[in-house]
Amino acid sequence: MSHSTGKLLECTHTLKGHLGAVSAVAVASERIYSASQDSTVKIWDVEQREVTTITAFSGFVRAVVVAGNLLFTACEAAIKVWDLNGTQLIKTLTKHTKDVVVLVTNPPETLLFSSSSDNTVCVWDLKTLAHLHTYLAPFTILS
Repeated sequence: MSHSTGKLLECTHTLKGHLGAVSAVAVASERIYSASQDSTVKIWDVEQREVTTITAFSGFVRAVVVAGNLLFTACEAAIKVWDLNGTQLIKTLTKHTKDVVVLVTNPPETLLFSSSSDNTVCVWDLKTLAHLHTYLAPFTILS
């Protein structure tokens, strides 16, 4: 239900293409990014009506987030960083020891936060892609 109108929201479009469940979605500009249990990420260009598939994953892709010209994807304990200009892998971020389950950025898009089933939250600098800090959670993080 929409909070502004009080009316039920209605699905107007469906994107089909993944062979497994969709685990995460991000939206930026005229593109929709979907991560899936089929070990792929799809980039849906709504304006051009085109889809690009990234298949360079060894397992279930759990999270996806876009910051500027970069796409961040989480598969197992690694975060892959992609340049959206050519969909090229530019770096793999590794600090977690178990599956990364959530990726988020702060509003000015200067930091990336990754949470993992290893009970940690890592903070990354989006400009340099450097690891800044790891926080150990005193609780279990569930996806």
